[in-house]
Amino acid sequence: MSKEPEKKAAEQGGSEIEYAFGRVPADKRKTFSTILVILVGYCISLSNFVTGATVGSKMSFSGTVWSIVVGNAILALVAVMVGIIGAKSGKTTLVLARNFLGKRSSAIMSVLIALSAVNWIAVNADTFANMILTNFKWWPLPVWLTAIIVVAIWAQSAIRGVKGLEIVSWLGAPAAVILAIASFIAIGTKTGFGTVIHYVPGEGQLTFAAGSTSIVGAWIFGCIVTPDVTRYAKNGKHVSLAAPIAVYVGLAMIELVGAMTAQATGNSSFVAATAALGLGILVFVCAIFCVWTTQDNNIYSASLSLQNIFVDTKLEGKVKHAWLAIIVAALAAIFAAVGAVKYLLPIVKALSVLLPPIPAMMIAEQWCVKNSKENQNINWVGIVSWIIATVIGQLCGCTLAIWFNHKKNTDITLSVKGFRPDFRLIGEIYAIGLNNGVVPIVAYNYGAQNRRRMVETIKRGALYASCIMVLGTVLFWIIPGPLLKIFDASDTLLSVGIPALRIISLSFCMAGACIALGSSFQALGKSVYSMITSIVRQLVFLIPIAYVLARYGASVGNSDLVWWSYPIAEVFSLTLTLCFFRHVYKTTIAPLPEGRE
Repeated sequence: MSKEPEKKAAEQGGSEIEYAFGRVPADKRKTFSTILVILVGYCISLSNFVTGATVGSKMSFSGTVWSIVVGNAILALVAVMVGIIGAKSGKTTLVLARNFLGKRSSAIMSVLIALSAVNWIAVNADTFANMILTNFKWWPLPVWLTAIIVVAIWAQSAIRGVKGLEIVSWLGAPAAVILAIASFIAIGTKTGFGTVIHYVPGEGQLTFAAGSTSIVGAWIFGCIVTPDVTRYAKNGKHVSLAAPIAVYVGLAMIELVGAMTAQATGNSSFVAATAALGLGILVFVCAIFCVWTTQDNNIYSASLSLQNIFVDTKLEGKVKHAWLAIIVAALAAIFAAVGAVKYLLPIVKALSVLLPPIPAMMIAEQWCVKNSKENQNINWVGIVSWIIATVIGQLCGCTLAIWFNHKKNTDITLSVKGFRPDFRLIGEIYAIGLNNGVVPIVAYNYGAQNRRRMVETIKRGALYASCIMVLGTVLFWIIPGPLLKIFDASDTLLSVGIPALRIISLSFCMAGACIALGSSFQALGKSVYSMITSIVRQLVFLIPIAYVLARYGASVGNSDLVWWSYPIAEVFSLTLTLCFFRHVYKTTIAPLPEGRE
């Protein structure tokens, strides 16, 4: 292994940033047992019990077993191949992503992984907090405060880096094994294994393809971030052995336990099924460590992902891992506390579409292409390949879904009747499309050192985008009803939709200005400002404000108040964008020569 990357990693903060920008030094690599226990701990999660129970309740025992075996075989193969890449390179998932996406454009993947991790941490915190209140009626704290405490506990091990993950994993792995053994004993003594073996599912049965796909989809994110752990492995052989063991012990075993409890009791809810078997308290105690070992890994990987955003900036190698872990945990705690998890379903759906091609691209670059683009800021070939892979995957999935539902499911009638578009999104699409044309013009003149043309282009882009959004605002105020009736809106929808469209449209002009200025950030290599603005607008302002207004509106009998969250959030977003633009103008644009027309 070359000494230069190791030296660079040490110079950039070493363990304080968890070697986020370079190789893990040889003297910091871990033993096989450490890598194994961390991977097992990461695979163990309460959600795996739930996945197994859901699949098992809709399939026969033999079908469930085959789905679990085949699905996890696919996951194990992906985890091994991606994990070996991490072990050989000693690099994080996001640093490896630069090879096929480019240095700067890999920040897109950084945001997606961090957002996905924050979402799942919030979901598990909310679920676990509700489990505490369900099992212990005497618990004095409300759900939101319990969720914050839970996330704070999970963050303690993540803050300490890979060493913290190891410590908690040594507790989580035995807890999962104990729970599995206890579940098998309870099934054998209370219902008998014959009940499970001869289980016949009711309506809504899953096919083998659907069952195995559910198993794969439930943990594909874990495969993506496997290099974050395996980069500490001493060699690829350790990964080749540890990853399959972790998958089948931490995933397959747990899923099988969940499936068997559901089939033994006839209840698809894992918590309810185990309670029926007399395992409620044991499940809760073991779940404490089972959830912890997964969520601290999510915080850890999200923190590493955010480090990648700082590449080639003044903050590269200077932001401690612990600080980012605290930020990730704080965001997740806020989402869980305000009950915002239910608002994140569109994000989860988007991530489930965008993330699956990543492991394939990583494997293809390492084993087939072997042409790193790490030194390029943007690798358009990689980005286009990502888009094509995503589109092809969705088209295949859509085609199969339509065919199966048309041919095999007589209870569903396919129709476009009732389709209703998001008018706000349509307006933003046109504004974004216009301002995407601004990016190459500003970038070209930035390279040509022509300040005059840069400023003129930015002004016109902001003006044109605002005009488009003004037109949308006017239309929404004048004819909101006819617009909704185009899509067969009912009287109920009209009563809700008309005031909603009018209030939301007040944010259009501000959104147009933000989009225009955000495009200038991208053109000048300051895309991190645009990303921060988008995250702050959606997650820091919009969701909490919507929650508060919804609760207050319900108390005073005015449900329309929630729609004011859009213009309010946009005010904060515009303010932040203007502050960023002022800084960019002073430091980047103003020093340039005037230039010529």
